[in-house]
Amino acid sequence: MMIATTDRLILRQIEESDADFLLALMNEPAYHAMIGDRGLRAPDDARLYCRDILRTSYQKHGFGLYLVCLKDGDRTPVGFCGLLKRDWLEDVDIGYAIQSRYWRRGYAFEACQMVLSHAVDDLKLKNVMAITSIENEASMSLLLKLGFHRQDQMLHPDSGDMLDVLHKRLV
Repeated sequence: MMIATTDRLILRQIEESDADFLLALMNEPAYHAMIGDRGLRAPDDARLYCRDILRTSYQKHGFGLYLVCLKDGDRTPVGFCGLLKRDWLEDVDIGYAIQSRYWRRGYAFEACQMVLSHAVDDLKLKNVMAITSIENEASMSLLLKLGFHRQDQMLHPDSGDMLDVLHKRLV
């Protein structure tokens, strides 16, 4: 299901057929360092993650993480971006990851703008949060550029890592 498009990107729901791409993305060293190790080591792990985590979020919440693809002939996947509902955060939060070979091209910013428009126009959300590792200066810079404001810091309930917590009022 298509969520949004720009001149350069397509944002769509993730399918089990995207598992190989997600496996590669989620096993990049930068992903492990800045987001975390999701324990995906084989294609079957990634397919189960797509089905049991990502697809379930679409059904349960009406939103989730979306595949970010280039608007080229092949619709080349470059990352994901979307909305998450975590039990330990008061509001929905935005999450994203772009494969390292596609960094510094503005794809994360563009994808986040599409997701925030989707949050307002389609989902009628009033607020969105963001969390990032305190070491992730690039992510903090991106979130501030998107209009998020630092709210607080907290410990991640599972990993114990310190996180910056940001907030954006949408309406």
